[in-house]
Amino acid sequence: MNIKITQNMKFIKGPSAWFKHQVCTFILDAEQIKQPDDSRVALLKELALPLPANSTSLGLWLAQLANALQKFASYQGDYFSCRVLTSKKASENSLIIAFAYLEEEVACDSLLCALYLAQVCTHLPCDNSAGIANHIRKLGHKVGLGPSTYAIWEAALEQQIPVWKLSDCSLLQLGLGKQQQRVWTAETGQTPLLAENIAQDKDWTRQLLETVGVPVPQGRVVVSREDAWVAAQEIGLPVVVKPQFGSQGNGVSINLHSEQQVLDAFDNANAFNCSVVTESFKEGADYRILVIGGKMIAASLREPAQVVGDGVSTIAQLVAAVNCDPRRAESHAGVLSPIPLDSISLAVLVSQELTPDSIPHQGAKVLIRKNANLSTGGTAKDVTDLVHPQVATLAISAARQLGLDISGVDIITSDISKPLSETNGAVVEVNAGPGLRMHLEPSEGQGRPVGKAIVSMLFPKPAKALIPLIAIISNKGSSSITESVFRKAQQCFGATGLIGLDGLFVDTMKIAKRSVCSGADVLRLCQHPDLNALVVEFSWDEFSFHGLGLSCYSLIVCADAPESELFPQSELLQQFRHGLSSSGKILLPENLVALVPAQPSFWAKALLCCNSPWNECLKYLALNPSGIFQIHEDKLSFYRNEIKESERTLTNIQTNGLNLDAVVGHLLEQIGE
Repeated sequence: MNIKITQNMKFIKGPSAWFKHQVCTFILDAEQIKQPDDSRVALLKELALPLPANSTSLGLWLAQLANALQKFASYQGDYFSCRVLTSKKASENSLIIAFAYLEEEVACDSLLCALYLAQVCTHLPCDNSAGIANHIRKLGHKVGLGPSTYAIWEAALEQQIPVWKLSDCSLLQLGLGKQQQRVWTAETGQTPLLAENIAQDKDWTRQLLETVGVPVPQGRVVVSREDAWVAAQEIGLPVVVKPQFGSQGNGVSINLHSEQQVLDAFDNANAFNCSVVTESFKEGADYRILVIGGKMIAASLREPAQVVGDGVSTIAQLVAAVNCDPRRAESHAGVLSPIPLDSISLAVLVSQELTPDSIPHQGAKVLIRKNANLSTGGTAKDVTDLVHPQVATLAISAARQLGLDISGVDIITSDISKPLSETNGAVVEVNAGPGLRMHLEPSEGQGRPVGKAIVSMLFPKPAKALIPLIAIISNKGSSSITESVFRKAQQCFGATGLIGLDGLFVDTMKIAKRSVCSGADVLRLCQHPDLNALVVEFSWDEFSFHGLGLSCYSLIVCADAPESELFPQSELLQQFRHGLSSSGKILLPENLVALVPAQPSFWAKALLCCNSPWNECLKYLALNPSGIFQIHEDKLSFYRNEIKESERTLTNIQTNGLNLDAVVGHLLEQIGE
């Protein structure tokens, strides 16, 4: 999509004057937006998108449209807005629209499609409903989080743990600075590399599990086609032949009964990896048990890719129909994967005396693959509540023996509700970084909160994911109290970051120049592994148009009265509450009290700093359940509910105005405790 819109587009990180989450903004002339013509009305109806309410609200409708189009990328935005620009630099009819987003690329193309539907631009490569929906859907699959990673993202947000993407390959950071943890799909910073290497070696895994009494198939590494057949005769038919190193069922052949089958299976496995294993075949169903942090969290019965005949369609047509299921997507982007019709699938069909052109009878089941991996089109049924305690214990033992914090333990047994000793079952593989899709949205049964289990393993206490964050907001973006607050934070917490006009620092080391996006700078510095606290200077414009970056500030200090050409002063102040952690506070000078209405949602988070006499303070306590700091002469007193809770003597008292830095210093000491 080639229209240039990025110069008028901004991505605001974190809470801002607009909204509590990140938003995309776009500036345009109101006269460019037009009522949709008949062809566009038809498109809007086909896509189930909103029509404009009237000709006076077209700007708001455009924002709503851009927000709604993201649904095709599985993101349900919950915010859109439109305001008139009153800046001297703006034209008379300039508008700025805003809408919530998750992925920048998806937001950009959703806006572009919205501009087309609003007749701001006249051409798109995909100017039909199916083309628009498919373009955004595919883009979402390409750049968005997969189901496993998204489950972890969502669980972190539910537990009020900051989380964001560090790269295009879905590497996540949870937590801040020194407290951070990193996650990539189902692997974490706590997953040992040695354990992963062991799990990738099927023969090494089998030997280690056998050592601690976990039942495993008999087998060994084979070095040639002939050796594979010799091993099969030693073990006894039927057998399994698979790569020694591999994943997702690639190159695995099961239930082999003849010499030719074993020889062909060796060639197939050898094509994926030069080292091949032959092992005994276990009769039974294929189960996957998910172990996280030494606990069994979920279990699934996995079934191989298959289709059911209707007496009319060919196997190829049946596969194509199944692959139309919107849950099936390439590259693990959906909860299921497409069923392939490749050389392996053709061999499975031949073993059933079938071809892709065969027409199965009504109700006849046709296997497309023998292995039950989801990555090759398989399905899963949740059986978590059926797992026998002894089976769960063996799965946990297998994960611990390899040293994995998250693992998928594959078990073959005829009945998961009975001990493996009674069913002649066995653990056939242990997988590092297992797929979570089958447990999140099984084809049948209850989904399990596996994302929450991973987050809880990393942060048993969610508050431990945070470090003290202090924002100082003023008109110029630079305050006289910043230096003293920074020094005090260093005394209280150790290694402290500073984002100011001069750049990004950790203690005295300059990390980088300050960028044009203050919210992005906050996210950048919070990646530093030594960071114990962070002090950030913002201007009011930066809060409005770049965001705070995070919604877990310990303290936000309003150094002076807000100024904005777009937002009323009271609205700016009230939006601050979205930038705070659950225990965070806003420090408000007395001269700003009149700007904020008596709304409990704000005042429950506010601490008032004043130098009025006590009788004047009483009227503020009615607004301020959180408390008041009173500075009188050389004393700093804190009152809550008319009761003085603390008092301290100030040194170097400022005679003209409020001693905000003394109050902030006192609060930092409390946070440090």
